[in-house]
Amino acid sequence: VIDEFMGRERARRMRDEISMLKEMGKLTPNKVQFSLNGRIEHFTKPNIYEADMHDPSIREHVTELTELFFSDEMVQLLQETFPELHLKLGTRARTLKLQMNAGQGGCFPLHYDNPGRPNMRKVTCLLYLNEGWKEGDGGELELVPFLGKPVVIEPIMDRMVLFRSDLLLHRVLPNKEARYCLTIWIDAEEGHVNRDEDVMLKISRKEVEESIESVVEQLRRSPSQRALSRAIYDQEYKQSILDCMQTSEEVKPMIAAHELHVAATHANATLSSLVRLLASLREDV
Repeated sequence: VIDEFMGRERARRMRDEISMLKEMGKLTPNKVQFSLNGRIEHFTKPNIYEADMHDPSIREHVTELTELFFSDEMVQLLQETFPELHLKLGTRARTLKLQMNAGQGGCFPLHYDNPGRPNMRKVTCLLYLNEGWKEGDGGELELVPFLGKPVVIEPIMDRMVLFRSDLLLHRVLPNKEARYCLTIWIDAEEGHVNRDEDVMLKISRKEVEESIESVVEQLRRSPSQRALSRAIYDQEYKQSILDCMQTSEEVKPMIAAHELHVAATHANATLSSLVRLLASLREDV
């Protein structure tokens, strides 16, 4: 977490540009993807609007945000500091999305920004642009480290939050006031994200019996935790979907898709046993 990241005046100009785009009707409703019966379905999140800076019809209206979109400076700094991430340069290797949350309970359910192949995202960068945010306004970012205690981060003006896209479960809590932010997802080079060991769960019964503590530490460092998180955090996933979709009819198929995923995990007796054991070790329970 880095405060005063852009400088207050530049951050204000960015927020004003997003606000202008909303007034122009350039922001469109945010959609979430869920796999249902072997198909990818798209569901609209209430009260959340966004724009992708890859769209030239957006860039022509926003000077500060366009400058940020084309700049490699932040990626270069991250790569120099964390060379093990193998981040790629250039606009084709990143996505910059602008977002305005209208309040009225608007939020995001639990998810990983990189859920698996073919996604190439390695790092998530969130910049908050909320002048005068105060407790009770909502819209906080909740990070859920694997089996650890959740961390809640306030979305205050010019605060940057960075984390691994493939390694950190998170959600946005219900928002009562308008909330502005932008998100930059940075891709890794081929062969350094969603490798076989990142997407295939390889834990033997012997490893679990010899040292569950070692297994937990292994999963905390590995994106393979994604294969187990829905089952381990079953009720939290459901509640976050209900919070997000509110009274929308689309909540039913989203819950159904989640329940199918969890049921498939428990259909494997070995996985089901591991899920129950890991869930009993959660620090927040």
